[in-house]
Amino acid sequence: MPDPDTYVEIKNLTVKYGNTTAVENFSSHLSSGNALAIAGANGAGKSSLLGAIAGLIPATGEVYLQKKLLPNTILDRLKTGIRLVPEHSKIYPTMTVSENLAVSDRIIGHVSIDDVFHWFPRLFERRKTIAGNLSGGEQQMLAIGMSILGSPKVLLLDEPSLGLSVPVIENLAEKLGELRAALNLCLIVAESDAKWLPAFTDNVIVLDRGQVIASFDEYTTDNIQRIEHFIVGLAAA
Repeated sequence: MPDPDTYVEIKNLTVKYGNTTAVENFSSHLSSGNALAIAGANGAGKSSLLGAIAGLIPATGEVYLQKKLLPNTILDRLKTGIRLVPEHSKIYPTMTVSENLAVSDRIIGHVSIDDVFHWFPRLFERRKTIAGNLSGGEQQMLAIGMSILGSPKVLLLDEPSLGLSVPVIENLAEKLGELRAALNLCLIVAESDAKWLPAFTDNVIVLDRGQVIASFDEYTTDNIQRIEHFIVGLAAA
């Protein structure tokens, strides 16, 4: 049972594509400001799970925010403060950085475009640049900046470290830590690289073909190695 401090609760979330089950009866809960990793190899169901939580993918089960049951549509989930930064198609590549942010600056909240530039100074420097010409790390920062406009309560990140260099990932992790503290954000992060889990999150659930096969409440060296063995083993299966 979740404790009284539970901020986000997910109950028995199931995603099916025809006769194929991508996620089966997933349940978890997060306290306010907590960050949870969903780890697993490609095809484990991580993206489907995040899409279902965001209301983007049809699913059965329930998602609660502050003990309130949320309707299962993307518009309703957006209104209640859930944002998804997908693995692909996360920005408008033919528009400038400023134009991307302006498009997203339509939901009333206390986070402004100036706040985004404060947290991500590189975006201010590149504000007149066509977004498709940004580096991978800059595009990830822009996508996160677009998502936090409107003051979200829960941020879902799909493979945030994918294709990025080590210094860029480290900087991104630092910025996400600042955002968590400033906005009291809950994070749910899908990751297939175990070594970056401690940088982004507090604890981890490992998925295999949509089912929970392990969970860890702390990132000891032994636990990280075990998570890595799970992911590598699942990828080879």
